[in-house]
Amino acid sequence: AMSVSSGTFTFPSTGIYLVMFNGTGSIGSGGGAINLRLKVTTNNSSYTDVSEASDGDQEGRAGAVSGNSIIDVTDTSNVKVRFRANMSSGGSFAGSTTTNQTYFTFIRLGDT
Repeated sequence: AMSVSSGTFTFPSTGIYLVMFNGTGSIGSGGGAINLRLKVTTNNSSYTDVSEASDGDQEGRAGAVSGNSIIDVTDTSNVKVRFRANMSSGGSFAGSTTTNQTYFTFIRLGDT
């Protein structure tokens, strides 16, 4: 299983992983956008955006974003991921204890 500490996700073993993210939310008053980014480090220090998804522009409506990337985890101490959520003023991402609304999925596809 993946482990997470302070928003940083650590892979349980080396391999090729499909990392997916999905978010639902609402667009803030006055329009704007919601945005999710997948960030990866290969040196346990500096992070680079590898996937980004945005939705927005129309005030007060629901928004949905999704994206994915394939990550080659060659070293579990150094290759890690984070997610970054951005939203305009008044925008928000939804969460629930009973349904998947904003969530991340990690699938190990095979050996590296």
